[in-house]
Amino acid sequence: MAAGEFELIARFFAGATGRRTDVAAGIGDDAALVVPPPGAEIVSVCTALHEGVDFPPGTPAGRLGRRAIEDGLRALAEEARGGPPPRPAWALLGLTLPAPDEGWTREFARGLGQACRPTGIELVGGDTTRGPLTIVCTLHALRSPEG
Repeated sequence: MAAGEFELIARFFAGATGRRTDVAAGIGDDAALVVPPPGAEIVSVCTALHEGVDFPPGTPAGRLGRRAIEDGLRALAEEARGGPPPRPAWALLGLTLPAPDEGWTREFARGLGQACRPTGIELVGGDTTRGPLTIVCTLHALRSPEG
């Protein structure tokens, strides 16, 4: 969605999630700059959802927004492996849409925000393209030796 990508980000995703003080440059383009605290490890997980494979066509957009984050949170919880649990911090979103759809995008962003805000996750970047409906979410979490 080259022509409308930045407008889509500004209208639906900027401010949809929590705000963190460790984000030096966040949402607005494909990359972000985050500043983890000294001594913290960054734990990253990536999940992908494909229409017709991971969810049926017609699945409500808000549900998909929540699921994009919730699947990553489950993967982070599994990553703890008996150590201190990682604390979710940042998300990157890859969103491929078959065609622009403001209503769908609004509901997706709302669901994404509903899953991010309680956990302190800030959406800091990603990419938006055109093609078969696909959602790729990378979550980054912080883990320090003391927990």
